[in-house]
Amino acid sequence: MANKLDVSAQLIGGLAAQHAVTKRQLATFAIDHPACQALDDGELHLLAWLDANELLSKVMVLLSTADKAAIVATRLLFIAGFCHG
Repeated sequence: MANKLDVSAQLIGGLAAQHAVTKRQLATFAIDHPACQALDDGELHLLAWLDANELLSKVMVLLSTADKAAIVATRLLFIAGFCHG
């Protein structure tokens, strides 16, 4: 099929994965990005993991949430140049 998107099993598996984040990575992210301290644990861990693995500025991050704090924090990261769209 010409319009079919080939998505690897590794990528699909990664979507359901939980990545380990250390207390040090969380603390470093919180110090470097104080606007993100209001995030809930799931959002904070995701962004801290991306930051610790030097991916925050290299990958497109799409947060789908009704959580205003997550939207504001992600916008501030974007403005500061840590995220790109």
